[in-house]
Amino acid sequence: MAAAGTDEAIETDRGFASFNDSSEIVTANDTKSDRMGVQAFLFWSGRSVTVTDGDGANNSPNTKNLSIPEGTKVKLKLCYVDNGVVKKCSRAQSATA
Repeated sequence: MAAAGTDEAIETDRGFASFNDSSEIVTANDTKSDRMGVQAFLFWSGRSVTVTDGDGANNSPNTKNLSIPEGTKVKLKLCYVDNGVVKKCSRAQSATA
C-alpha cells in the first residue's frame, strides 16, 4: 500500500504557490498586476525546484511536473520576486510527496 501524501498551498494578496501530491505539480500564480512576481520554491532531500509567474492577474499560472519518491517530505515557500530578484519569502510549510 502506498503512503498517503499531502498537498500544501500558500496564498497571499499577490498570488499563490502550491504543491499537489497526487500529480506532483508545483504551481506559481501571480494574481496582482504590479511589478512583483510570485515564485514557488519547493525543496526536499538536498534538491529544489522553483516556478516563477510574473505576468500579473491573467489567470495563467506557471507549473512544473515533478517525479519525487512517494513518502518524501517536502517544504514549500512562496517568494515575491522583482525582475528575477527574490525580495521576500514566506516561512516554509511542509507536505509529503
